[in-house]
Amino acid sequence: MTFRRNELRQLAEVFVIANTPRSLYTEILATGYVNRVLKTYSIDNLLALYSRVTAKPNRSEVTAAFLYLLLISIYKSGSSKMNEADSSCLDWGPLIQTLAQSNSASSQIISLGDFNNQNPQIGGRPNVTIAIN
Repeated sequence: MTFRRNELRQLAEVFVIANTPRSLYTEILATGYVNRVLKTYSIDNLLALYSRVTAKPNRSEVTAAFLYLLLISIYKSGSSKMNEADSSCLDWGPLIQTLAQSNSASSQIISLGDFNNQNPQIGGRPNVTIAIN
C-alpha cells in the first residue's frame, strides 16, 4: 500500500488532533483515503495487513492512524469477513467499529412506495423498494 509522505502526515495529524472516536472516524472519512483503499485492495489484503501491523508492539502516530484507516476501510467494505478484524487491538477500535457499522446501516435507502400518490392502494401488495448502497 503506497501513500506519499504528505498523505501519511495528514493522516497522523487527523489522529493527533482527534479528541473523540467520532471525530477521528469523521476526519479519516473526509480524507478520501478510505475510498481509495477500498478501490485498490481486497478485503483479504486489508485483513492481512491489519493483522500484521497490529502484531507489532510499538506504534507511532502514523502507524496508529494507518491502523484506524484500515479498520474503517474494513468495516466500510460491508464484507462478510469484516468481523475478522480484531478492533480491540486499538484503544478506540471497538467504538470506531460501532460507528462504521452504524453509519453503514444508516446509509441504506428504503423507499416505501410513492408518498405523492394521493390514492392509497387498498388490498394487494404494497410497493416496497429497498436499495442498499
